Amino acid sequence: ASLLAEREFAAQATEAWRRRYQAAVRASGNLLYELDPATGTILWDSDTRAVLGVPARKLSHLRQWTARVHPDDRARLRTVTDRLLAGEVAHIAMEHRMRRGPGEWITVGVNGYAIEEPTRRIGRRRRIIGLVSDVTERIRAEAERQAMAAQLRQAEKMEAVGRLAGGIAHDFNNI
Repeated sequence: ASLLAEREFAAQATEAWRRRYQAAVRASGNLLYELDPATGTILWDSDTRAVLGVPARKLSHLRQWTARVHPDDRARLRTVTDRLLAGEVAHIAMEHRMRRGPGEWITVGVNGYAIEEPTRRIGRRRRIIGLVSDVTERIRAEAERQAMAAQLRQAEKMEAVGRLAGGIAHDFNNI
């Protein structure tokens, strides 16, 4: 009876941790993924429809993910992914455009960490665990900030030219 009660307590504690973990991932607005490099299978732990516009089953393989990546970003993504899968790097952090819906592109930030775990049958198993987040608004705000800064620099240049012209006109007027 004591052992049964201990197991029940451990099961409840594990379930509480699982619920907190899921709540934390959902609250962050990120998607947690696990990629098996050997098979290309991707497991998702969050609402992919809310962030990426498609259910997890439509992004359950690396080929499906790559097919949704913007054509201009695919070569760079493939290079970085190949380096991570080959073990040349242990972590990636990149941003690329991805199709969310028909004619709708978003920018996603992807972090991935290579994890190696010992297994009984094959020695070591390598997998990639990471986060995906929609960074479209941050990118848009940064572009807007840069445009505003460029406008401010142009206005400052025009002000300087105006002062110079006014000074020259004043000098000619005094002559």
